[in-house]
Amino acid sequence: GVAEHLDMSGAWFAVAVAASLLVASAIRQGETQASLEEAAEEMPQEKMLEMRHAAARGLRAMYPLDDYWMEMCQGNAFDPFALADTLQSLIFGEAHEAFPEVAARQDLVDEFNSCFKWEGVSVKALGNITVPSYNPFKSPFTLPDMSGVVKPLREVLDPTVKVCKALRTCTFKTFETLTLEKASPTVAKGMRDFVADIEFPEIPEELKQVLFDLLLSYFDKASVTIKLPMAVAYLQGLPAPLDMDVASPEFKELASQAMGNTLQGAGPFTHKMLQSTGDKVGAALQEILLAFKDSIAPMSHRELMHQVTAAGIHPKELEDVDGKFMVTIPDVGSGPSGNYFAPVKATASASIGQGHLLRGTVIASGAELVWLKVMRPFLDEKLSEEYRILDSITPAGSNTAKAMLEVKASVRNELDWEQEAHFMRRGFELYHDSEPGLRSVQIHQALPAEKPVVLVMEALGGSTLAGWISKPTQDAQEVCEAARMYGGAFRVWVKEALAGSGFFHGDPHAGNFMMDFSRGVEHGRLTFIDYGNSFEVEDPIAKLSLPFIMLIMGCLFDSPGLAVHAFEWQDIGMKDKAAQEIRQAWADFHVLEGSIGWLAKAKGLVAAWFDAFMSVFGVVVQKIPVALLGSALQGFSEKVHSWVALAPDDFADELQARVVKAFTVLFTYQHSMEFPPGLFGFSRALDLFTNSFKQMREQKGDQLQESGCLFHLQHPMIQIVNAFAHKGATQLVTSSYEETLAGSKKLMKDIISVTWK
Repeated sequence: GVAEHLDMSGAWFAVAVAASLLVASAIRQGETQASLEEAAEEMPQEKMLEMRHAAARGLRAMYPLDDYWMEMCQGNAFDPFALADTLQSLIFGEAHEAFPEVAARQDLVDEFNSCFKWEGVSVKALGNITVPSYNPFKSPFTLPDMSGVVKPLREVLDPTVKVCKALRTCTFKTFETLTLEKASPTVAKGMRDFVADIEFPEIPEELKQVLFDLLLSYFDKASVTIKLPMAVAYLQGLPAPLDMDVASPEFKELASQAMGNTLQGAGPFTHKMLQSTGDKVGAALQEILLAFKDSIAPMSHRELMHQVTAAGIHPKELEDVDGKFMVTIPDVGSGPSGNYFAPVKATASASIGQGHLLRGTVIASGAELVWLKVMRPFLDEKLSEEYRILDSITPAGSNTAKAMLEVKASVRNELDWEQEAHFMRRGFELYHDSEPGLRSVQIHQALPAEKPVVLVMEALGGSTLAGWISKPTQDAQEVCEAARMYGGAFRVWVKEALAGSGFFHGDPHAGNFMMDFSRGVEHGRLTFIDYGNSFEVEDPIAKLSLPFIMLIMGCLFDSPGLAVHAFEWQDIGMKDKAAQEIRQAWADFHVLEGSIGWLAKAKGLVAAWFDAFMSVFGVVVQKIPVALLGSALQGFSEKVHSWVALAPDDFADELQARVVKAFTVLFTYQHSMEFPPGLFGFSRALDLFTNSFKQMREQKGDQLQESGCLFHLQHPMIQIVNAFAHKGATQLVTSSYEETLAGSKKLMKDIISVTWK
């Protein structure tokens, strides 16, 4: 306040005062440095954890995309001396016990400290002082404008602004140049080992290399936008140092937790990539991913309040109600509205958002319980940062760059909650009550209307299907009902995708279904949830079903020429070359080798056309009569019905492996063909159904055998081909021998349409 009344001579007097303060600061710093040599008493683990969490909160407050640091630096509640003490403790004294990882890294300590010392003792901010232009003869009754003097002075003299700004500046400087190897050689080695142990058998080699390069260079290439959250997540979950053998199981478990926590600070693209690797890494590294998936921390209370305020539902803190706040859902003529109590603590947390179970007050209307899904802040900025890193390591114009466009769009779509609300309404329209017990979650509102960050939806009971599968169940009838509903969900999903609206849920793993038997086994419910990654393909029979069905049949009948036949090629030579590479990729597969010979019923027809069927040349393959294909489908259908319940594992697994290998080859030919939109997403989603079916068969196999319900969980690809064979075999077999694959597209599309009528 005094500074506002200082004249110019008073301002320079203030500079002299500042100089004396800076000298005192330097002396104090020397004393603190000397204290390093003193033996410190052993610190309790609780104190260590408290300091780690305090450091995490301090870093979080400096996040460059948020204005929280301004409130910290200039708010009345800020205690600059407490911050200074914490800083000195962190850099010099107790930090060497609370953070023993730092004690041996004097280089990092010196780097940060030298920056802070410079920022703290420098009077360079005084250079911003501008002498006010003042002419008493011109404006005798107007005081001069002192803002150019007062503001710089306050920044220098006010420890609130001074310490806070120095801390933030030095943190940014340190993090911008920090590499993973420099921060922690141990963690850097752990990341290299982590990447070396990941397997992506279904991903082409060049795409796989880009993803691995992304993981290895992620921290080094990122800015503070991502580095700070990773550091915060690491500190928040870092256990107190333990005096134990680093090779002990307990230590390894804690290390896995620490690394899993660190990954929580990464962006949404990396999160989605890691979530798809759980069964593709070694057992030791699965612990890291489990720690990442199962321990995702909720957003801070401040972030939560910011998001729900932006949604326009007016959060109100309740002084007399502990652990709750109140929101007001607007009345839009239908669905819940009015005041609802919301728990401060998230009911569930995920990488994109978190959920809160709301309970209506006496003046609420509609459902008593409502689910509020809140998006985490700054995801768009983090994703843009990740795509900047990804683009820097992806060869321009390559097949990988082209494939990445669909992958990147898929992740970006998950942040578009206006689109997700649309997909939820489509899912409710197409899936809900289409099979007994099958449901789809109902969306009430997406708020605000433009760029929503909150979804108001139906509250569901029960647990996720994944949770139900992992929980021991002795009731064979319940297991049978669960298998029936999940199998039914798959069949409805396939029908809509291949021959219906072209719409499909793109992430149908067991974690995205809710299972509820609270009303009894006979009234069980299975509900589709989480539509963030969904697709809607125009003209699905022509653009999705036909190429996919032909691809699967080519894999089933050991015919690479048939596998590539339905795709649109700009270069026929490249088509033949792709078929040749698929043949080579199948060299180690023998279960389905030459299968057209032992599946087809018309042996004479097979003998006449066997070589053509095995050919990789399109001009030869397209001359094959479609009747031969019908005969092979007849034989396949009979074989399926000869199995007691399921296709043998070696048969189904090889079919899927052949499809994966064919996809891998086709990926490298995108410059010569039209890759159907949605085919990649459909194939990935089909793989998720396959994995979850297998998981349920393994976990609930005894009960499924007892109840005779294994057939509900037949391998998805076997189900698709068998359905097509059931409707199409007879029609194809009775076709004229003059009808060949060259002109078969209309016939195939007609069969597909009838198959999933």
